[in-house]
Amino acid sequence: MSLTAITLCLFALAAPASGAPAHKPAVNITSERFEILPNAERALWTGSVVAQRGDLRLSCDKLTAEFDTGERRRIKSLVCEGNVHMLQRRGASGPGSAKSNAADREAWGDRAHFDNKRGLVTVTGNPKAREGENRIHGEKVLIYVEEDRVVVEKPKMVLETEVATGSAP
Repeated sequence: MSLTAITLCLFALAAPASGAPAHKPAVNITSERFEILPNAERALWTGSVVAQRGDLRLSCDKLTAEFDTGERRRIKSLVCEGNVHMLQRRGASGPGSAKSNAADREAWGDRAHFDNKRGLVTVTGNPKAREGENRIHGEKVLIYVEEDRVVVEKPKMVLETEVATGSAP
């Protein structure tokens, strides 16, 4: 039976680690199993894990959250392992957001690490990424969430281009 509606306002994803907190949607996480490891300052979700916040969906076999020891118990990092898939539906509109023509983004790999303080997702283990029709793979895919920026180490890519119509000058 799925552990549904483990709806946590994960502070790591709900607000930036530094600076003034911003209101962002809660993170909904579902899985087949959930375990809190109090002495290790960690929580563990296993089996068909899906984490959703706004237009961002992350799925994997195992998700581990590491908390800081401060009073607010913010998440320091998230680690996804096994069949990692991230999808950001950038063209979708939601409450408080305008419809965008931006292409969807996807990333795949064996492992993804989210560093809350830096707002950085690092995908490793045969990582691949796609934005619209453009595809790229490399040694490591770095996604800077708040900056809307992607960096790929040792990239190999396929870029789709539109054919110009009309006559040449």
